[in-house]
Amino acid sequence: MARSFYHIPSDTTPLVSDGVLLEQATFQKGTNLLAAAISGANIVGGAGCIDGLMALSLKEFVIDNEIIGLTRKLFSGFEISDETLALECIHRVGPKGTFLNDIHTLENFRSQSMYTPTLFSYENHSSWQKEARQLADKASEQVNIVLKEHAVPPLEDHVIKELNRIIKAADKEIG
Repeated sequence: MARSFYHIPSDTTPLVSDGVLLEQATFQKGTNLLAAAISGANIVGGAGCIDGLMALSLKEFVIDNEIIGLTRKLFSGFEISDETLALECIHRVGPKGTFLNDIHTLENFRSQSMYTPTLFSYENHSSWQKEARQLADKASEQVNIVLKEHAVPPLEDHVIKELNRIIKAADKEIG
């Protein structure tokens, strides 16, 4: 109703879980976010939260980021055009052919339908067993990389000036 009827943002916290197991929390957050996205919510909160919003986990935060990325891709839509419909390709390949051998597939299969996860694995089981890294291990590794390598870009001068103006006005008003 918020977006469709009143034309205002819709805020919800689907990334909250009371699950104590990582797998349970990940599942709950994923299904909650999907339900929120289907309902039209456009502001979501709770990323990284565990224990029913009582604590924050950096590991959960990077996992939630992965869930958000997948959900955003799912709801981003897709282009419909002569190229994406591939009618010429369909006629060329025919009902008993294979699209894997067609040049159109080679040129387009990674264009808009692919989502490349950073944590979730889409390997087959025998490939995965070679390293057998669990989601929690991958998430911890990603947290360490972000903490070590991420640099926050400095604010632009006009933003700093505006923030200082707001602070001075607040100080003056409060006393």
